[in-house]
Amino acid sequence: MSGNIEIIVGIKLGTNYSTNTYMLKDGKTEGIFTVPFNKHATSSLSLVTPTVALFTDKGKFQAFGFEAEYQNFHLGESNTFLLFRDFVWDLLCVSDKVPVYLKAVNGKEMKSVDVVSAVLAYMDSHIKSTLCTNLHEVPITFKYVLTVPTCSCDDAKEFIKKAAEKAGVPSDSITIAEEAAAALCFCVQNPLPGLPQPLENKEISYIFVECEDDNTNVSVLKHSNEEISIIYKDSAEVWASCQVQKDFEELFALLVSESFLDYFIHKYPMEYHDILQELKTKMHCTPSDSQKVTIKMPAFLMEKFKRKTGKSIEKAVQKTIMKGHMEFKLDKCKMAPEIFQSLFTDAAKHIVNYMKEELLSRFPDAEYIILIGEFAQSPILQDIIKASFPTKNILIPQEARMTAIKGAVCLGQKPVALATIQCSPRRHLTLVPEEDTESMANVEQSPRAYRATRNNVSNLSATNTSFSELHRVVPPSRRINRSRLCVIQ
Repeated sequence: MSGNIEIIVGIKLGTNYSTNTYMLKDGKTEGIFTVPFNKHATSSLSLVTPTVALFTDKGKFQAFGFEAEYQNFHLGESNTFLLFRDFVWDLLCVSDKVPVYLKAVNGKEMKSVDVVSAVLAYMDSHIKSTLCTNLHEVPITFKYVLTVPTCSCDDAKEFIKKAAEKAGVPSDSITIAEEAAAALCFCVQNPLPGLPQPLENKEISYIFVECEDDNTNVSVLKHSNEEISIIYKDSAEVWASCQVQKDFEELFALLVSESFLDYFIHKYPMEYHDILQELKTKMHCTPSDSQKVTIKMPAFLMEKFKRKTGKSIEKAVQKTIMKGHMEFKLDKCKMAPEIFQSLFTDAAKHIVNYMKEELLSRFPDAEYIILIGEFAQSPILQDIIKASFPTKNILIPQEARMTAIKGAVCLGQKPVALATIQCSPRRHLTLVPEEDTESMANVEQSPRAYRATRNNVSNLSATNTSFSELHRVVPPSRRINRSRLCVIQ
């Protein structure tokens, strides 16, 4: 291999998960690559890793992602190390300015820029350590594109650039982009079916719905041949914090009781993680017209339930309101399609109602709605969005979860001017309105409605103000995302 090589590095520090990509511009290698992370607990690899950082009590970087959670668990509860979970949300998406200090789980603080610079240095070394060994004999130029959440505050880009420089990245090699802008760049440079190419002197408007598992952010972008502009962004909790997971737990608690569920989650997090991973898999592939959904359950769950309660879980289900809708056989939980679809109810209502009331009334010319993120590939969610907006073009990239990070290296390869026209995003919680929109009439009720029926509470559902107050949405940083507990055993 001869001549100079340019390597474009993309790094995404997400509010929940982080990841990376890189591209070699050597005239021979084609494609966008991701350096995976070791999950430890399952001896498997993952394209993403939790946005969790561990430091010693002296402020020395110790680990990031799965490794950080793994080490923290084995240090024990009495350790004095500093663990930062979901810190990107606290830094960039909560206030109008990036705070100078960041608070760890144990209440101690570190300078925000020190935390992020250490993490960026780790992500950089993680990528470089896996590149071909013969590259060290060739002159290499690195170019970095770092993403920030679309709902970030005004000084987020400046802060990330400062942190990257502190991590040793040359200032002139850094580009900072919002995730939605990077995703749009990817969709345009790798033509998404149904997405028109911008013509000269003509702008096209797009609504981006970023469906992650902890929240959904919505933004409006305009694109011309020369520039991508964000004209609206909002960090309202449209999806609500881990909404589908929360509603699954509501449903599960109806079957086994809240006390047993809490016991099982905290005592056996690995087994509970397996259940949630199975749930996510089903969410990604189950169509709306599915006749029955089967979720594999760990046999350990059945055994522990019988030991704790003195009865089998099969018989226990028959005594609940789920009788006839759900059943357990051996290590399988079978549920009627309407029950599975009910897990999407609150999430879908938040998204649809928010977009109708807040966005389309202000941006009626936005003809294209693009879904990206963890749950964007869910056929059920896609069908709800399509049915709710029949006159719009609903587009979903093939790898919706990785669209933003892949778009980062696309920006590095073919730079596009980026602009943010709107001022600071509003930051509030978005509750489902009292009256459902007509388009949502056929969406199944949330599992919370079943709980209300069981408790003989009349007219109580997720759309009631009183009930919403009891189950108030909170920022992701204040809720431990239980789906990540796989890393601590």
